[in-house]
Amino acid sequence: MHVYQMRLPYPTQSPLEVAQAGRLLFSNRYRWNSDVRAITIRAINLIDSDQPMQMDMFGDWDARLKQQRLDDCIDQIRGRFGNRSIVAASLLDTLPIPDDDRDMVRMPGLIYA
Repeated sequence: MHVYQMRLPYPTQSPLEVAQAGRLLFSNRYRWNSDVRAITIRAINLIDSDQPMQMDMFGDWDARLKQQRLDDCIDQIRGRFGNRSIVAASLLDTLPIPDDDRDMVRMPGLIYA
């Protein structure tokens, strides 16, 4: 078992940023001398989301705040409608999707008579 560690340069609650950092760490450190069965990412030194944070002059903070609002919205929707209410499109092949023509839009009129 290999253990790799890194510290993000700023606090985040974004699953996307955590996953990207984990992928970058893994791809930079793992030497591919054996197959990979599982990868676990652990977060430590957590802080409250309402704690003030020092910003730097060179970060794209507007984009980070926009992503944070999007993540909060997704969390609210999943809390209300379930964890599978919003999923990545790459995972759709594992979801059972009905094939009873629900996606077909029927327009009213004599065309379909």
